Amino acid sequence: MKNLFYLNNNFISCNGIPFLFGGCVNDKRRIGLTKDDKLLINAGFSNKGAVLLVMGAGYNYNESFEYTRK
Repeated sequence: MKNLFYLNNNFISCNGIPFLFGGCVNDKRRIGLTKDDKLLINAGFSNKGAVLLVMGAGYNYNESFEYTRK
């Protein structure tokens, strides 16, 4: 969607050597209006890592909340 702006967009944290022996965490939030003038809040989170590119693990989520105007 267009017309969204990011909140806390600069959060990324890496430890070790990413994807060789370590990982990264990324957390983003954005807010905006839909075409129907509803408030849209979107949150995304990613946590990824690996050991020598062989054993990888992680999880992601992406949630959106929509609110109507009273």
